[in-house]
Amino acid sequence: MSRAVLAHGAVGVLLLISAAVSRADQLQDEAAIRALQVRQAEAWNRHDAAAYAKLFTNDADVVNVVGWWWKGQAEIETKLKQAFSFVFAESTLTITEVSVKFLSPDIAVRTCHGR
Repeated sequence: MSRAVLAHGAVGVLLLISAAVSRADQLQDEAAIRALQVRQAEAWNRHDAAAYAKLFTNDADVVNVVGWWWKGQAEIETKLKQAFSFVFAESTLTITEVSVKFLSPDIAVRTCHGR
């Protein structure tokens, strides 16, 4: 066998190993994202605005079910605390369906449906 064929074969094996590791990482990331939705529902159902807000990054944007747009972790906590005292006072969150789509190895979009 020539060195070129061996080198090509080694690159192919390396790509397969890389793809397998990448897929394993992606499965691990997806599991973490799905676990996050459980924590989200738990925090909501306790009406714990601080715990709920901590699930988001400091630069997060949230548009809620009534169309309010909250920007950043601090505003999410403040506005949600206020909302729990009136509009969401009796609310509960049950997430019934979660979809995770990876746009790149570092970016995923999670959509969920609930009631």
